[in-house]
Amino acid sequence: MVEYILDYYERTNLQDRNTTRFVEFIIFKILAESNRGSHIYYFLEPFAERIIKETSFGRQLTKLEDHLLEFKSQDYFSGGDADIVERLSQDLITKLNSSPCKVYLIGVEDDGTFNPIPSSRLRNDRIERIRQRIQKEVNATVYLIPILHGDRGVLILVAGGSNGD
Repeated sequence: MVEYILDYYERTNLQDRNTTRFVEFIIFKILAESNRGSHIYYFLEPFAERIIKETSFGRQLTKLEDHLLEFKSQDYFSGGDADIVERLSQDLITKLNSSPCKVYLIGVEDDGTFNPIPSSRLRNDRIERIRQRIQKEVNATVYLIPILHGDRGVLILVAGGSNGD
């Protein structure tokens, strides 16, 4: 999954600083998570967090959606956990048939405008529960990463490979 995102990063004109920072953050966050329990984790995790702090939520993303990156409105993360899991899982199952990896920026409208999710809906225990259920439904490795900015945030969903790869 990381190799695919790195290849995307190198080959794609990301067009704006925010999109570039999001992709860099995703790369380092996945590397950190896949090395949890190792000494390198303690370098990668703070490095990823430092990258995302350089992101401005006041600007519109100019990069359009493509084979890897998709914007999803905050409505994708509304309702009960079962509704969210169903909505995201069904979409991912379809999309992962044509792409080995998908990245959703939830809380970003189709035109790249930020419309963040209230932080009350982004509690860690809820996100982990939803992540586990989506991972089981789509049989793929799934990361669900909240990026909080004040009392609102964007949720990054990264999915790819088969579960356990």
